[in-house]
Amino acid sequence: MAITSKPDANPEFALLDQSDPITSGDNVTEATTALKNYGWEYLKTIAHDYMNWLHRKTSQWITYFNQFFSSTGQFQINEIVEYDTDEGVKIEDILIKDSKIKSLNWIAPRQVGNNLNISSNNGPAITALSSSDIVFMDGQIEELRIYRFNGMIFERLGSALSIGGAGNPGICALNSTDFAYLDAAHDDLRTYRFDYTSETFSQVGNDLNVPWVSTPAMATMTSTDIAVIDDNSFDLYYFRFDGTDWSQIGTELNTSGSGGVEITSLNNTDIAYIDSSNQDLRIYRWGGSSWSMLSGSELNIPTTGSPAISALNGTDITFIDSNLEQLKIYRFDFDTPGWTQIGNGLTLSGIGRGALCCPNGTDCIFIDETLEDMQYYRWDFCVSGQPHFFSL
Repeated sequence: MAITSKPDANPEFALLDQSDPITSGDNVTEATTALKNYGWEYLKTIAHDYMNWLHRKTSQWITYFNQFFSSTGQFQINEIVEYDTDEGVKIEDILIKDSKIKSLNWIAPRQVGNNLNISSNNGPAITALSSSDIVFMDGQIEELRIYRFNGMIFERLGSALSIGGAGNPGICALNSTDFAYLDAAHDDLRTYRFDYTSETFSQVGNDLNVPWVSTPAMATMTSTDIAVIDDNSFDLYYFRFDGTDWSQIGTELNTSGSGGVEITSLNNTDIAYIDSSNQDLRIYRWGGSSWSMLSGSELNIPTTGSPAISALNGTDITFIDSNLEQLKIYRFDFDTPGWTQIGNGLTLSGIGRGALCCPNGTDCIFIDETLEDMQYYRWDFCVSGQPHFFSL
């Protein structure tokens, strides 16, 4: 069964954040726990405000699923699970929860749309502000830019912000407008904001000087907190932004790495880590005041070149490096624990040092300094041995 439309066929009921089309008021009342648990009373007319709530929730769920699945096939929703607690939805006994795809069998990535060549970029860094918009920065062009992917092509949005003499940068999104920034030359941790009205960048708050930085890698932990590491000290830090100032929280941990290092957050305590010397994919956990490596979390990936990683969800990361040249997914099982590769990789020949970011739960964006092309990839997945897609 393909879900082909939102419940707009019944426009007399409110959808999403719309007002009631009949009363023009905020006439939306959540059903009682008893009604949600045991059903509507037999032959009793359902209150209009209850129907507004029901239709709005349905529309929210369908809009939510459309973030993750392509329009090239069909997808079956079997049941809503404990919807009175907003736990999630089961699809053929696989749970979708907390805005993340869990335990799906990834098949392989495929390219979506066209490349965008960004010539002369060196040591690029990218981060997603939304499912369509990403921030770009590098150590050669030295401009903060916004690129938007419209499903087929990347387009520049608004004005760039020049940061002269930047050196190799690191960036990570804090929310849909703000992101943390650090580079190898200025050694200053900053927050920048993109204003979608004026389509310009501006700095928010003050710098925090971190003089040990070489090429930094950064990961978002919460909307205020980030993890930072670099390929000079290889000390893993935790920083917090209070809206005005950055400060270090707790103590750093030396990871005994060397060579290029990358990190990505799986949740608000755990990050995935890899460097090009030890070549071990690991999990580090933040305990509130210090970092520790999760026991059993090391997976050696021999001959790893300059790596790039980005999380799709709380267990799965996209991975590529400049030597193996394969875009692939690794999954971490917190129960076992351990890493396994899921599905097949896709060879991207001739790439150099690059950057990955995942704008949603199935897609990733990649750019490198050799081919200089920004590329958009989507991971198809398999449930019960058959490929599945979701269409609206």
